[in-house]
Amino acid sequence: MPSGFFVTEAKLYNISNNFPQAVCEMYACGKYLQKKVVRGALTNGREWIFIFMKFNDNYDGASYQRSNIVKFDTVSNSDGQLVIPGSWPDILAAILSHWIQNSFADLKSDDWFEVVQRTG
Repeated sequence: MPSGFFVTEAKLYNISNNFPQAVCEMYACGKYLQKKVVRGALTNGREWIFIFMKFNDNYDGASYQRSNIVKFDTVSNSDGQLVIPGSWPDILAAILSHWIQNSFADLKSDDWFEVVQRTG
């Protein structure tokens, strides 16, 4: 069975500029696969936007939610090596693993996804 998980690479430095294209690609993929729910991510390797898309019953439209940009910065340690501070790689791996395993299920409270209302 094909996965309902979609990852696309940001072609521009500012990944927000690639967001509309990623949503369109995700929509086309979900419609082709006839999946009601598709989880996905847009990334340039250092920044990630997680996307959850839910299709209408007849696939003539969809709604989506997105995360804020999750950014993984690197710093130089005392030896001059670049390292990622904290547990961000582990968190990213956990999000991706959980979303792939649950790629066709509805969004639940343990999906590592927080919807934040934006004002203004």
